[in-house]
Amino acid sequence: VSTQSTGGSIVPLSVLRLFTHRDIESNVCASPEIDILYLKEHAFYSGYSPSDPEVVMFWETLSEFSHAERSLFLSFVWGRDRLPPPSAEIRSEHSIKIYRSNQHDALPTSSTCYFKLNLPSYSSKAVCRSKFLYALTQCPVIDGDLLVRDD
Repeated sequence: VSTQSTGGSIVPLSVLRLFTHRDIESNVCASPEIDILYLKEHAFYSGYSPSDPEVVMFWETLSEFSHAERSLFLSFVWGRDRLPPPSAEIRSEHSIKIYRSNQHDALPTSSTCYFKLNLPSYSSKAVCRSKFLYALTQCPVIDGDLLVRDD
């Protein structure tokens, strides 16, 4: 195996040997775990405040999601399934923007280019969870309208 094909031309192999594969993955690709606290700490709100019942319900719902569901959520709002590595400089594109939607009990919508979530008002946490899971599972790719179907 050549040094070039192993990445040794970018980072010397002697340096790579100091890290486990998990260390390298975490620093290059970020952790596959979605840290809800990170998202909350880097959230911006428009039309909402962090203490509004809708926002509290949203964070509680997201916290109860499985790892796979959290990954779907991140793809839904950002087009990526991982947060940036801890060593990355925090920029505005790493911060979720939560906007008030004037609809009630509607499906959430997002703008992946801007990491923007349009959060409707939900009548209960069960409705919030149901609407999010439906949106996340029925919109698995951001460019789904370009897929060729065999209908």
